[in-house]
Amino acid sequence: FSQGEYIFIEQSCKFRIASFSNSLKAHGFRVQNTWMDDKKLFAVLYCVRDGRPATLYDPDDIAKAYMETWSFSDQLFQMLTPNGLLQQPIELRHPFIFYRGHLPGFAYIQNNCMALGQQAFAPKMNDMFERGIDPDVLEPERCHQHSEIPCQWPTAAEVESYLQKCHEEMLAGIIPLIEKEGKEADKMSRWIRGGRVHRLSIEHELMHQETLMYMYMQLDAEHKQPPKDITFDLKPKELTEPRIVTIPEGSIEVGADFDTSLFGWDNEFPSFTTKVPSFQLDRYPVTNGEFYEFVSSGAYDDASHWVEGDWKWKEKADVKHPQSWCFRDGQVFVCTLFGIDIPLVLASTWPVCVTWAEACAYARWKGGHLPSEAEWCHAAYGSPSSDDDRPYPWGSEMPTTEHGNFNWKSWSPMPVGSHPKGSSAWGVEDLIGDGWEWTGTPFDAYDGFEVRCPLYFQCCITETFV
Repeated sequence: FSQGEYIFIEQSCKFRIASFSNSLKAHGFRVQNTWMDDKKLFAVLYCVRDGRPATLYDPDDIAKAYMETWSFSDQLFQMLTPNGLLQQPIELRHPFIFYRGHLPGFAYIQNNCMALGQQAFAPKMNDMFERGIDPDVLEPERCHQHSEIPCQWPTAAEVESYLQKCHEEMLAGIIPLIEKEGKEADKMSRWIRGGRVHRLSIEHELMHQETLMYMYMQLDAEHKQPPKDITFDLKPKELTEPRIVTIPEGSIEVGADFDTSLFGWDNEFPSFTTKVPSFQLDRYPVTNGEFYEFVSSGAYDDASHWVEGDWKWKEKADVKHPQSWCFRDGQVFVCTLFGIDIPLVLASTWPVCVTWAEACAYARWKGGHLPSEAEWCHAAYGSPSSDDDRPYPWGSEMPTTEHGNFNWKSWSPMPVGSHPKGSSAWGVEDLIGDGWEWTGTPFDAYDGFEVRCPLYFQCCITETFV
């Protein structure tokens, strides 16, 4: 521009930086730097183009994203013995063979049957693998509808044949879906725009890759075929910062906006802003060693630290310690994914894996409570330098292995404090990676919730779950 030249703005809209950043991502940009006025009311963003657009418009990009996702699923199922495919380590989940068919079946139904309106090539297999939520629950009103459980599952070869056909049909349907975008205003139209239906299929499979791991964790070692050269990071990190972090009060955006998000599940919408009072939070996740103090002191077996319902569960199930631990010859071990148990004294600085009830009881013993969802989000994405939320705890830089233990770079946890570059603006570490984290907020619908996914429009959760 020439000095003094005016910029003509045809249309001016107001956005929060975090939500606007999502729109920029959708067009292949990321925020490199931000400048704000003294009152933090206005901002200028310097954006750079990423390697490839975040939206899935290009057929080759779509196919590549699918192939990468499918390849890793193949790797996970190859870690099972032939007999392991039929095992059901968790009573309220199907055997592994169901999920081998469910992942391609769900995506094929969404893309080809729902979005493109094609006739199913294998209707019976579709019905069998369509849904897999909480089978054999004694109170069926507490869960989604799910596929009828067959008396006998198909053979592994039959499931693999179904998987291959689903993948072939999905790849063949990529261009027809692109051509259909914007031409029809039906229930599926908003799931087609911007490649959202492809993101739905991919995110669904990525989600199941994680949930398969907690099934795999409870599977007997004889049914596993672990990768070669497994190593464990057991070296404690030097922790020099104060353990407790004070998070100042502030506003945080919770949830997501459907129109500016590249993808989200129904329960993530809509977004809303809430004010969070100042609170204190541990800088690091609770470790095996710290939780062992809770158990060995006898406090774990003290009903005063548990809410009534959780204590009844503990007593009825005769729970004496976290399921991620085992005891042999008077020694405590931390169980790992492939049946290689690590002495707790060596894995004492790994984050502990516990149930929600156990986490709540530990927090009460320490005189605190689990953070609410809003508190957790403020600790992770809030910033003292701006009223706008960060896309990641550490800022806007794309995630790398320096920021956390994720993207399947390790098959086990890592000592807390291993990724200081992943710290939030307040100095809280390990907020992303190593495992899922509990909050004290029940899983329930946000105000303004609506069912957006057509495939599940007849299903809804009628009660609150944690």
